[in-house]
Amino acid sequence: MQNDDVIGVSRDRSAASLLDEEINRYLNDDNANVLREFMLHRNWLNGKGGRPANLEFKNLAGMNLERARLSSASLTGANLSKANLRLANLSKASLVSADLEGADLTDADLSEADLRGANLHRAVLTRANLRGADLGANAGAHADTREGLRQDSGSAILTEARLDQAVLCQAKLAGCDLSGADLVEADLRGADMTGSNITGADIASVNLAGATLSGMVVDLTAVDPVTAKQIAAIGGTVEPYVGTIDAKTFVAAIKDHETWIDSSGASGKRLDYSEMKIRAVNLTGRNIAGCRLRRCRIDGGDWAGINLSMADLSYSSLAGLRLENSDLRGINLRKANLTQANLVKANFDPLPLANGSRLWPANLDSAVLRDANLTQASLNGANLRNANLKGCAVDGASFKGADTEGAWR
Repeated sequence: MQNDDVIGVSRDRSAASLLDEEINRYLNDDNANVLREFMLHRNWLNGKGGRPANLEFKNLAGMNLERARLSSASLTGANLSKANLRLANLSKASLVSADLEGADLTDADLSEADLRGANLHRAVLTRANLRGADLGANAGAHADTREGLRQDSGSAILTEARLDQAVLCQAKLAGCDLSGADLVEADLRGADMTGSNITGADIASVNLAGATLSGMVVDLTAVDPVTAKQIAAIGGTVEPYVGTIDAKTFVAAIKDHETWIDSSGASGKRLDYSEMKIRAVNLTGRNIAGCRLRRCRIDGGDWAGINLSMADLSYSSLAGLRLENSDLRGINLRKANLTQANLVKANFDPLPLANGSRLWPANLDSAVLRDANLTQASLNGANLRNANLKGCAVDGASFKGADTEGAWR
C-alpha cells in the first residue's frame, strides 16, 4: 500500500515523501487510530466500503496534508493549527470550532464546509473555494458533549486571514470577525455578511454583487473609492467606532500621559484608548510616545511635530491628519488609514531600544497611504509590506532598507 494513498492525496510524489514522514510520526506516537481513520476515508472515497473519517478533536497541528482528500470528513474541534492544507479537498467537511490558526489553505476546496466557530486567525486562504461554506454563528445544530466546546460556538474568527482571490459566493459570514483580513479580489457575490466586521480589511476589487451587508462594520474612508461606492450602493453598513472623546477630555488625558513619560511611569497615566472617535484637536509639538490608540478614528486636527515614537495606532484612521515633521520612529501603523495625510519630513526610521540590543522598525504593514504626502519623509528600514502607496508624493523621501514587498503605487 502506498502511504500517499492512505490520506487520499493525488499521486504527487513530491508530496508523498512528506506524507510518509507525517504518517510515520503518528505511528511512532501510537496514534494509529488517526491513520485508521484516513484509511477508512480513502476506501469510502474509492467506493470500497469504509466510511467518512471521524477526526473530531484530534491533534493534527503542523501536519502535512497537502492535496489530502477529506471531503465530508468530521474534523469538529480538531487542532489543525499551522497545518499544510494546500490544495486539500475539504468540501462538505465539518470543521466546527476547529483550530486552523496559521494553517495554509491555499487553493483548498472548502465549498459547503461547516466552519462555524472555527479559528482561522492568520490562516492563508488565497484562492480557496468557500462557495456556500458556513462561517456564521452556530445556532446549536452541532451540539457536542466534549468539555470546552460550546454548543453555540459563535462565528468563525478570520482576523488577518488571507482571503485574496478566494471564492466566497453564497458563503454565510454573519457575525464573522474579518478585521485586518486580506480580501483583495475575493468573490463575495450573494454572501451573507450581516453583522460582520471588516475593519482594517483590504477589500480592493472585491465583488459584493447581491451580498447582504446589513450591520456590517466598515470604515468607508479607508476603502478605495470604487469599492466604497459599491458598498454605499448596497447600504446597511455601520461605522466601526462606538465611542467619542471630546477635545477637553482627550487633552487632559495627554497631560496625564506626558506626566507618565516624565516620571518614568511613577505618576500620571498612559494614554490608552481603542475603538474611539477623537475630535479634531491641535497637538503640535506634544509628546505622546508609547501611547495606544488602536482602532481609533482621528477626525482631523494639527499634529505637526508630535512625538508618536513607539506608539500603537494599528487599524486607526488618520486620514487627512497633519503629521509634518513628526517623530514616528518605531510606530505601529499596521492596517492604519493614512489617506491624504501630511507626512512631509516625518521620521519613520528604526528606534534604538534602551539597551541598544536592537532597532525597532516602524510597522506600516498593509497601511493605506493613498494620496499621502511623503515628501522628504524618512522611511528607512520601515515595514511597508502590502502598503497602498498609490498617488503618494515621495519626492526626496528615503526608503533605504525598507521592506516594500507587495506595496504598490
